[in-house]
Amino acid sequence: MNDTPITPTLGRIVWYRGADGGTRAAIVGQVNGGFNLNLFVFGRTAGDPEQGYQANVTHADPEKEPGCLPSWDWMPYQKDQAKKHAAPLAAGELSPHQQRVVDERRDLDEKLAKLEMFFGTTIFASLDETEKSRLERQERAMCDYSNILRERIAAFQAAASTTV
Repeated sequence: MNDTPITPTLGRIVWYRGADGGTRAAIVGQVNGGFNLNLFVFGRTAGDPEQGYQANVTHADPEKEPGCLPSWDWMPYQKDQAKKHAAPLAAGELSPHQQRVVDERRDLDEKLAKLEMFFGTTIFASLDETEKSRLERQERAMCDYSNILRERIAAFQAAASTTV
């Protein structure tokens, strides 16, 4: 997971790592949560079996989670831009309550990623529809909560950039 939060949105370009570990460009077709996307993957060759629509692809950092395949990640340029944009949010520049919000979102996003990974398991598939529905509602609520925290953090950043 990135240290600098980037919110996936429809139409963004990301890197897709296929089952073979190869990297391909992909466009976000649907956002299913902060870490789960439906993608349209561009093949590396005309006969690339990974090209086309890929549903429910989970985010994974290739350096920290090399075996999580298939997965998606932000391109290095996007990560660098997010770090530059978030520069005023260095730990020393945040008030204690602002740092708690940043930490809270990080912890929430880690839990959300684990829940979204659980959706692809055989255990989840074996649950009754009522329980699946509750978990899906929980995931939506967690996404909403994460987005609210992201907005608060962005407001901290905007306020810090006007005082620099």
